[in-house]
Amino acid sequence: MGDGDRKSADARFSTLGPLEALIESGPAVLGGPKQRAVLGLLLVRSNQVVSSEAITDALWPDASLDRALDTLQVYVAKLRKGLGSSSAIETVRPGYRVVATAATLDALAFEADLEQARRLMGEGRSASAVEAYERGLSRWRGRFLADLSGYDFVEEEAQRLHRVREIAEADLLEAHLALGHLDHVIPEAGRLIGLRPLDERLRATQMKALYRAGRQADALAAFQELRGVLVEELGIDPSAELRGLELRILEQD
Repeated sequence: MGDGDRKSADARFSTLGPLEALIESGPAVLGGPKQRAVLGLLLVRSNQVVSSEAITDALWPDASLDRALDTLQVYVAKLRKGLGSSSAIETVRPGYRVVATAATLDALAFEADLEQARRLMGEGRSASAVEAYERGLSRWRGRFLADLSGYDFVEEEAQRLHRVREIAEADLLEAHLALGHLDHVIPEAGRLIGLRPLDERLRATQMKALYRAGRQADALAAFQELRGVLVEELGIDPSAELRGLELRILEQD
C-alpha cells in the first residue's frame, strides 16, 4: 500500500453541517463552491459510481457538455490534491466514486449509531441505547451540507436525514423514559414539541412522563393542547392510540 492509499484511507468527511474533510496533515483544502459541490455529490452517493454526465447535469445544467466535463476533470484533480491522494476519488467508468464507511463519513456513522441503538433497545438495554443515540445525534453540526444548500441532491438527502434525525430524537426520549429519567424527558419533550407541535409520538411520551411524575392534570392538559392544534391546523382529532392513552390516564391505569 502506497502513501497515497494510506492517506486516502485516513480521510474523514463531515457532511452533517458544512462540508469538511480531515486528512493526516489537518483540514483538507476543498476549494470553491462548485468544486466542493462535486465532492458533496459524490459523498451523498458514497460507494456508488456517479457518471460524469450525472454530475455535470446536477452542477452545470446550462453549460455545454464538453466544457462541463473539462471543468469536472479539473475540479476532481484539485480535490485529489487537496485530499492528499490520487485515490481519494476513484475513477470508475463512466464516472467517479468515493468509497466511504462509518469510520470515514459522519452521515454513515450517524445511521450506524442509530441501528446499534435500536438493536440495544430491542434487547432491553436502554442505558446502552441512550449512549448510542446520543453519540449519533452529537455528530450533527448544523443542517446537512449547509454550505451547499440549493442543489436538488443536497435538499433531497437533507430532508431524508432530517426525518431520520427526528425519529432518533423521539426514540432517545422513549429510551430515557424507559429508564425513568422524568426530569430529563419532561423538559426535552416540551422543547421538541415546540419544534414539532403536531408530532403525536412526542406528545404521547410527554403525557406518560407527566403522569408518571404525578402530574395527571398536566398530562391531560397536554392532550387537550394537541387536540386544539390538530383541529386548528389540520381539522382532525388525535389518533385512536393517543385517545386511548388519554383514557388510561383519566382512569389512572
